Amino acid sequence: MPCIDCRSLWESNRSRDRAKLFDSSFPSCGCEASEISKAGPTVMDEELVARLVASPSSYDYSEGQLLWPKLVQVYGAGLSFFRSGTSGDQIRKAIKRITEQTAEPQALVGAVLIKAKTIRNCGNPSKFFCVYDTDADEFDRHADLVGTWPSAPSNTKIRKEQESRQRLLRDKLGAKIICGSTAEILIDALLNAGFHVQ
Repeated sequence: MPCIDCRSLWESNRSRDRAKLFDSSFPSCGCEASEISKAGPTVMDEELVARLVASPSSYDYSEGQLLWPKLVQVYGAGLSFFRSGTSGDQIRKAIKRITEQTAEPQALVGAVLIKAKTIRNCGNPSKFFCVYDTDADEFDRHADLVGTWPSAPSNTKIRKEQESRQRLLRDKLGAKIICGSTAEILIDALLNAGFHVQ
């Protein structure tokens, strides 16, 4: 069901303060059950969501893990994922953008492929992260992963708690990487893993 308040607040702020503002207005992922995107529907717990991974921008081969700078977006404007049902053409265009249209050459590693409930259960019974259906220029079916704001007596302690949660998220996402060095190999791998590509 659409929520006008959730949607209007999400659309009104695209800055790095979005996560904090959203959580202060709708704490504990209060908008997850609502349709924020114009296309809908909400992201269900069992739904698979995916995020492209390239090196060296978001993956460190020497350490074998995802890099921090991208994950910080969960406490900013949100971390972008595409949803099951995305078209193959949209995935191919996104891969081309992240590998070819950058200042530094990038190599496609693959994609994080994870169920929404795996992200939502981080911190259970507390809610560390929300997964909202959102609009995006690049994908018809899109979601954003957003962090909830820790409750702590100082900014220093808030940052430490955020970093702790980011480490947990990095481990969860890093364990769910589907490898694919080209668009076609990756799309086949996603299909074989149960992700629907139109």
